[in-house]
Amino acid sequence: MSAPTTAAQQGLGAALRKLHRTYIRRLQAQLAEHGLSVAQYLHLRALWEEAGLTQNEVSARLGIEKASSTAVLEALERDGLINRVRDARDRRNVRVYLSDAGENLRGTVMPFAQQVATQASHGLTEADLDAFFRTIDWMLSNLLAVEKDAEKGRLGPGTRS
Repeated sequence: MSAPTTAAQQGLGAALRKLHRTYIRRLQAQLAEHGLSVAQYLHLRALWEEAGLTQNEVSARLGIEKASSTAVLEALERDGLINRVRDARDRRNVRVYLSDAGENLRGTVMPFAQQVATQASHGLTEADLDAFFRTIDWMLSNLLAVEKDAEKGRLGPGTRS
């Protein structure tokens, strides 16, 4: 039997995909005990951080299309975890607020999400995690700069000095 392939041998994209899928699978297993999907949890988490966001703002914070977010918000509303209210100043906007049940779920669900993060980072030092997050931030910044340049019609290597 051959040795497992390391992340470096897989390549960056494959390693990130594998990490993401495994992390989400573990998170979903924890959330399922509370009847939540990962998508629902992420929407709730955005609202735990800042209540009264518009549907567009929730979608933007999660980096997803408004149409994808709408179905999740409808399910959360149906389950009594959020309330959607048309903005009195701008009727085109719908603001999203947590219900008492949605707010109360925070204390129940967040420890499970934290447990998955703890399991994933087991054996890593604080310095390891700091380096990991700095690296992710740097790589994301590189890719966002490339996207911005592409939108302006300039294609380049996207490297930073």
